[in-house]
Amino acid sequence: MPTLLAALEIPQLLRDLALVLAVAGVVSVVFQRLGQPVVLGYLLAGALLGPYIPVPLYVRDEASLRELSELGVTLVVFGIGLEFSLSRLRGLGAGAVLLVVVEMGVQLLLGSAIGRAMGLDPRGGLFLGTLVAVSSTMLVQRLVGHAGVDGRLRALVLGLLVVEDLGAILLLALLSAFGSGAEAGWDELGATSLRLLVFLASVIALGVWLVPPAAKAVLQLGRRETTTMAALGWCLVLALVASSAGFSPALGAFLAGSILAQAGASHEVEARIEGVRDLFAGVFFVTVGMLVDPDQLQAHWGLVLGLAALVLVGKFVGVFLGSLVAGADRPVAVRAALACGQIGELNFVVAGLGVAGGFLPEYYSSAAVGACAVCAFVAPLALQRADRIALVLDRFVPQRLDILTKLYASWLAELRGPVARGQRYAVLQAALSPLVVSIALLSMLLGAAGFLWDHGTPWIARATGLGPTGSAVVLLLLVALPAGSLAWRMERHARGVAGLLADAILPRVVGRMDAAATPRRALAAMAHALLLLASALPVLVVSAHFLPALASPLVLFLLLLVVTLVAWRAATQLVSHVRASAAVIAEALGLGLPADELERQLQVLLPGIGKLVVVRVPAGADCIGRSFAELQLQSATGAEVLAVARGRTTQALPGEEHVLAADDLLALGGSPDAVQGATRLLHSTSTPSMPK
Repeated sequence: MPTLLAALEIPQLLRDLALVLAVAGVVSVVFQRLGQPVVLGYLLAGALLGPYIPVPLYVRDEASLRELSELGVTLVVFGIGLEFSLSRLRGLGAGAVLLVVVEMGVQLLLGSAIGRAMGLDPRGGLFLGTLVAVSSTMLVQRLVGHAGVDGRLRALVLGLLVVEDLGAILLLALLSAFGSGAEAGWDELGATSLRLLVFLASVIALGVWLVPPAAKAVLQLGRRETTTMAALGWCLVLALVASSAGFSPALGAFLAGSILAQAGASHEVEARIEGVRDLFAGVFFVTVGMLVDPDQLQAHWGLVLGLAALVLVGKFVGVFLGSLVAGADRPVAVRAALACGQIGELNFVVAGLGVAGGFLPEYYSSAAVGACAVCAFVAPLALQRADRIALVLDRFVPQRLDILTKLYASWLAELRGPVARGQRYAVLQAALSPLVVSIALLSMLLGAAGFLWDHGTPWIARATGLGPTGSAVVLLLLVALPAGSLAWRMERHARGVAGLLADAILPRVVGRMDAAATPRRALAAMAHALLLLASALPVLVVSAHFLPALASPLVLFLLLLVVTLVAWRAATQLVSHVRASAAVIAEALGLGLPADELERQLQVLLPGIGKLVVVRVPAGADCIGRSFAELQLQSATGAEVLAVARGRTTQALPGEEHVLAADDLLALGGSPDAVQGATRLLHSTSTPSMPK
């Protein structure tokens, strides 16, 4: 057979590609049968074809396959770009951006600090932080994309992935600046950042001007092959332009896809290139698997488990906190945090860049693949047990903080309504602009501190005759004065946005029984503290790479402590208000008024308790004879039971031990989604009702 193949003069690349596709196809079918991600099958196929496992299957022309794998990365990122556009980003709102800023900021700080504690230099810590900060779009979408997943969870996670992909591409573009070698300094990174801004502005301006009419003309032809060739040509040209400008080709591919999406051509293009993209994406994962050295995995199994733990735990903390900041209900935040604990395609690219540049040891490539496999196995199992995890968390959350988080989610849900968007959203966006500018200026100033430290201190010493210590003190004062001014402006703008937010959601109305003064103060205090936390994270990420290893994580811990204290104080004031409101609601339930009339009157009288719905437990419902704890009503849905009435007997804020009976009236508070979920649970019956 070898003689026959040689006689046929089959090109080596064709043989290797046939072998790769055949083995990857067989292994991926097996993994699909086992219910495991296909990506893991591709990685295993690569390990079988690689040089480290003694299997009589091996690839000879690895260089050509790696070039094909780079094409696979380019097309995968092009597909990500097709799902991103400025209009979609605006549609997601500020909540998705805040979520990603918090969760990526937490992961970048943790990864960078742990990397430096393990002996990596600041730039190596940045690579490690990026490695664990980006979720795998392919794996997470597979986990939450099927029909059985809650729509709230799917919308939250998919919005997170869109914004996170944008942040990942920008980080990847900056990291590619270090590809010239280990001598690249922070001054080069600053110059690269400026060059990146110019490149982005130029490409986006030209693309938005040229692409929409060209895309419209191509699509009007109605020819599939023409659409495919034009789209792939546009993708590869921008990838080449980005590479020529010194950035990763992935940046150009992402911009190509996002410009097409902005032009309204994403659906047609994605349908045409899906097969080609999947083909080369599979080749990419196979070539990544070929780099896996089992001996390195065995020698560094602790690093593999450590990376996996950092992804799973860090992502849980970051996504959970970010989701709460964005106004998600706590059960949804728990599920989103469990689903996003997976790494994949872009993480392998980051690991490869770090190893190639000498910032990460060689075995990190294999460790990243091993951590991906561990996370891909653990995340689905954890998501299946999300209700138990949420219940355990609820046991450790004091009642006052529980009430505060539920009402905070309900308050922000008011802002997402169509009326709020039309009348108040523009005002809030205008107020956010000075805050964003202050954050950007402070981050750039601190980012330039590394360059100033290297070049400014000697200049000050020569100009003033001061020694190294005196020059350093002068430089610190020169940086601290504008930095302090910007930090003060950032705090002032955050306070102003928080006040506008509270007034927009809970407007001041004179003459009501409850003017919502206490909820308004609680919302303003929480929004102020959380905005400061989200604003400080980009600044801490920038400054982490020239400060001592534990300085930025310590500041983050102090900020979280301040947010917790603010939340505790706000919750202490709010819980008395909620108890008084619950007593009024309980008394009203005992009057026997129709449910819709009760809802209308109570919502007007008590505007600060979120969406209020009165639910009657129907005869034959599954919840009859079961307690709130058994139903997990509040932990599973995020709703709050404000009052219960059984005939003329009423109870405000009933405990978890309360057992339900037929015809009980329950007053539910919380966000609309949480109340709707609790209503479905209370009305659920095992036996379908007979038609009348």
